[in-house]
Amino acid sequence: MNIVVYHSNGSPKKYDHNKLYNLVENDGFVYCEVRKGMYGLKQAARLAFDRLVIKLAPIGYHPVPQSPGFWVHDTRPTVFTLCVDDFGVKYSTKEDANHFLSALTSNYRISINWKGDNYVGLTLKWNYHDGYVDLSMPNYIKNALTRLRHKPPTTKQYSLHDWIRPSYGSKIQYANDPPDLPQLNKDQTLHIQTVTGILLYYVRAIDSTMLPALLEIAREQAKPTETTMKKYNRLLDYATTYPEATLRYRKSDMVLHVDTDAAYLVLPGARSRYGTKI
Repeated sequence: MNIVVYHSNGSPKKYDHNKLYNLVENDGFVYCEVRKGMYGLKQAARLAFDRLVIKLAPIGYHPVPQSPGFWVHDTRPTVFTLCVDDFGVKYSTKEDANHFLSALTSNYRISINWKGDNYVGLTLKWNYHDGYVDLSMPNYIKNALTRLRHKPPTTKQYSLHDWIRPSYGSKIQYANDPPDLPQLNKDQTLHIQTVTGILLYYVRAIDSTMLPALLEIAREQAKPTETTMKKYNRLLDYATTYPEATLRYRKSDMVLHVDTDAAYLVLPGARSRYGTKI
């Protein structure tokens, strides 16, 4: 993008390398229209999505109304998921695949991975004969632990939480309130916040066993204490013990419907929403 540079007194420089003087408006600005993507533009993702909808609609592809990241075709069995600029496509015949690729290549420059072994940072190992696929992120935890400078524990850590003895026979049970401890310093706080950003995608996509502990740390990261640091170290010790998790999906005709509520009695201040009588 070409920009006219002005002196501090408001007058333009005589050296007009980009020849933009004739574009300068009376208010002293050059106005530019963004016709494609721009780095840092918060509307870029939505603009690109809306443009894709317009381009693919005449060919029969459209997003499912309640799940805009999932696309289908009007007559063909082709379906695909869209995450940022990555397409994960399920097709039945090579003709169907080429029909979809033709729709994309007529509007965009693309790269194609026929093996389908990498999608949004995930490594996929397909076993069509036995009907399953394995998802993993090789070396992700190893690199994360190196970046966080975490010292490996002397013994393996198999648990993410301390065990809290339940109060048997009590009709109402509350989560324990955290102890009143001093906050960590600025550098320690930043270190705690870093682990949330590094591990969140991994635990959501691959190893959900770590998610409750990570969310608990994230909840405290604005004002972390020594207790938060202990939880942080325990989480990383657990990650060191299980550094290469693999998630396996098997084909099935089962349709799973899930209704979920907030975590029950696992966070400070947690209360049950239903069934409590006083």
